Amino acid sequence: TDDGAVYVFQRSGPTSWQQVAELRAPDGKTLDWFGHSLALDGDTALVGATFEHTGADGWAQEYYYLMTGNRSTGGGAAYLFQRDAQAHWDAGEKLTAFDAYPGDGFGVMVALRQGLALVAAYREDPALLRRGAWGLWELQDAGSVYAFTRDDTAQWRRRDKFTASDISARDWFGFALSLDDQHVLV
Repeated sequence: TDDGAVYVFQRSGPTSWQQVAELRAPDGKTLDWFGHSLALDGDTALVGATFEHTGADGWAQEYYYLMTGNRSTGGGAAYLFQRDAQAHWDAGEKLTAFDAYPGDGFGVMVALRQGLALVAAYREDPALLRRGAWGLWELQDAGSVYAFTRDDTAQWRRRDKFTASDISARDWFGFALSLDDQHVLV
């Protein structure tokens, strides 16, 4: 199938690598682009699926189809995988945007560090600024980054959504993303 996959390799010598796992979305579909972006932090992997279909509701999906003729684009998702004590990778939670819309590109870039997951939606249009069904969108494709944190029960929770202070249309905010202990670069 062409729903996407991520291959995990482990160093097996000074200059050689051996494939030890293949990761797939539990609900993968054709053209989801699973594996478009990747982040690894210790035993946790975060995998973006930029065009995953369930990230946008049915009405929004139909509207997008009517406007573009394209049924292959979803709102996107990011999947978490956890490596267990036996070095097996288990599928964990699926992260989506609470305000997903077809074509947002949620999962185009991901970053992961010490219980903080960042997922970019570079074509997201700020929800409060959308116009009517047939009108123009002043901030089309401005982009946003969503922050999720792992809580004490090892569940991931959405904590924040942020955009550039000087947001404008077609900024594609989130098209590149990096994270360290104290800073986020977008």
